[in-house]
Amino acid sequence: MKFRIPALVLVLALLLSGCGQAKESSSSSDSTAPPVTTTSTAVTTTTPPVTTTTTPPVTTTTPPPATTTTAPAAAPASSDSDIVSQLFTLVNNERASLGLPGYNYSGALCQSAYTRCVELVSTFSHTRPDGTTGETAALAAGYRFLYFGENIAETDTMTAQQLFDMWKSSAGHYASMTASYFSDMGAAVYEHNGILYGVLHFAQPGGSGEMEYHVEYEGEIIDYNG
Repeated sequence: MKFRIPALVLVLALLLSGCGQAKESSSSSDSTAPPVTTTSTAVTTTTPPVTTTTTPPVTTTTPPPATTTTAPAAAPASSDSDIVSQLFTLVNNERASLGLPGYNYSGALCQSAYTRCVELVSTFSHTRPDGTTGETAALAAGYRFLYFGENIAETDTMTAQQLFDMWKSSAGHYASMTASYFSDMGAAVYEHNGILYGVLHFAQPGGSGEMEYHVEYEGEIIDYNG
């Protein structure tokens, strides 16, 4: 770090009086000092005029930000939200025509239905690849139920209407869509190699998983004691 130390200038003026006075000249002759003529020369300073040139302001034009076009992400091989929404509408409209309340949407059952959709690609059956049946997917998704049902289908027509019509034309599947003992529903679809796999899961919540529950596959009810 630099420090500045102010300088102190001491001027000492010693005026000595009485230590030796100047003697006046005893000469009787007058020495007249010649007059000193001081000539002052006036100095004329000419200050040239200062010309101030004002520079015009610089106008900066900022180009508009480049428009970035983000390409839509490729549709993942997952449940199509439009088809799922249409399935809920078709099923609940059918129930309304019979004077039944509509099914409640269940995120857990949608998750378990999607799990089953993917499994149908390799094993198109209510029996899962691990040898269990569809209700175990709902339990794994955290849904505890007293009643459970599953509809499955595959088609090369990628529409909700086609899936619904297939289930409606089957007495067992139609019974699940119009049952009075289910209150919740989950739906999912999965497309693979041009084939659309669809699953509906129906359930009535309750219990802790260790209970008596009823599973319905294609209209056949199976009782389990957990």
